[in-house]
Amino acid sequence: MKGAMAAPGAEAPFRVFVADPRTNAPIEGAAVELSFLGASEVKSNATPTEHAGIYTATVTFPGEGDWEVMASVNRGQEAEVLALGALKVGVAATDQAEPHSHGFPWRTVLLAALGLAVLAVAALWGGRRLTRSRRRSTEVSDA
Repeated sequence: MKGAMAAPGAEAPFRVFVADPRTNAPIEGAAVELSFLGASEVKSNATPTEHAGIYTATVTFPGEGDWEVMASVNRGQEAEVLALGALKVGVAATDQAEPHSHGFPWRTVLLAALGLAVLAVAALWGGRRLTRSRRRSTEVSDA
């Protein structure tokens, strides 16, 4: 998941890539909802883009602070709720004083971590689907 630097009261766009963990093939036609849990809960339905597997959402946070990011991915009979990590909303006063500082790239690290979390979630989702498929084929062959 990628997103712009989020500021309280301003719209922040987010982009989520949903893929099959076995093949890394993009998954189209899924219902993707992002939930941000902090002082309150903020939700946004992600809409598909013209690019396979990429969904976008826009969120307005009511205040600054730490927000846990959750994704709900539904496709047919399959549904998963996945934790994607934490997001910090708002900029500290020291960061505002030096907007062009060349310090440690925290934003890049956060976005990379969220991207890895999305891939991990996709892997978990696909692994569960594979396990269910194997279980069903075993039950059919045993019958």
